Amino acid sequence: METDNLRLSESTYAILLAARNPLHGYGIMLRVKQMSAGRIVIGPGTMYGALKKLIADGWVSVESAGAQKLYTTTSVGLAAARQEFERLNLLVKMYGGDHDA
Repeated sequence: METDNLRLSESTYAILLAARNPLHGYGIMLRVKQMSAGRIVIGPGTMYGALKKLIADGWVSVESAGAQKLYTTTSVGLAAARQEFERLNLLVKMYGGDHDA
């Protein structure tokens, strides 16, 4: 995984965080909304499109649990989310530095 210039979309980052524990699709949408205090709302089309790509990239795994599919962030996906966290944290720290505002 080439990650030097990794920048995740807000919805991809939120999905990776929500699926740290196995969840079905609707559960991911609810968890993202809850984690973001309602600021991020991911619709089914966006979520399932993102999940399809995340599964193909090996960042999320899927398993059947009866009639439902459960999605879980893999160790590779967690590493990507961690790198994005560090990138965003640096941006926040830069704001708090010396400035004339």
